[in-house]
Amino acid sequence: MNTLRIGLVSISDRASSGVYQDKGIPALEEWLTSALHHAV
Repeated sequence: MNTLRIGLVSISDRASSGVYQDKGIPALEEWLTSALHHAV
């Protein structure tokens, strides 16, 4: 079985300092996982 390794990077000064929670990467990770499991 071949393995595909994908890295997701987000850069945000405000999220890293705790001003708000970064929801972009978790949402992208969820979408990408779904897209790869249901590829056409």
